[in-house]
Formats: sequence, structure tokens, C-alpha cells
Amino acid sequence: MQTSDEVDQTQLDLARQAGDAYQDALDYMAEEVAHTGGKRETGDGTYTVDLRVEPPTFDRHDEQNGDRYGESVAVTFEDVDVETGQDRRERPSGTHGSD
Repeated sequence: MQTSDEVDQTQLDLARQAGDAYQDALDYMAEEVAHTGGKRETGDGTYTVDLRVEPPTFDRHDEQNGDRYGESVAVTFEDVDVETGQDRRERPSGTHGSD
């Protein structure tokens, strides 16, 4: 990441720290909390992607528009071609590929 007219080095450092903390939280959830947790790196290929979105547990918007996210939604995308854009080399401990 590089500084610009809109972002200085301190902002970049804080963003990286926040990203690292978020990754640590995801790692903990996948490895320690989730009953079927774990991580597995995948490579380029064709995949089936299952997605499920639960409605919020709070009221949204107004009476007219608030029900549009009121039900669970599940969808399956088949034959999704994935190109990771990353090489498969090992990353040093503590890095998450955010260079």
C-alpha cells in the first residue's frame, strides 16, 4: 500500500492492524469455535458456492421498505471458475497476503 493525497502512512498502518486483527478473529472462529471449522487453501478451479443470508434480528428502515430483508435467502452457484491470482508459496507466519 502506498500513501497518497487521501491517505497517509499512519492511516495505512492502522488499516493493516485492523485487517490483521480481523483475520485473527476469523482464524479463531474457523479453528476454535465453529463445529465444522477449519481452513483449507484452495487453488484455481471450478467450484460450487453455497450462500445463505439470514435476516437481521432488528427492524430495518420503515414500514413500507422494512420487510424486504425479512426472510432467509439461500442460493447455490454451480460451475464457478475461480482464479486466485496468488501463487501457492508458503507465507511467513503472521502474514495474510495483504502486501
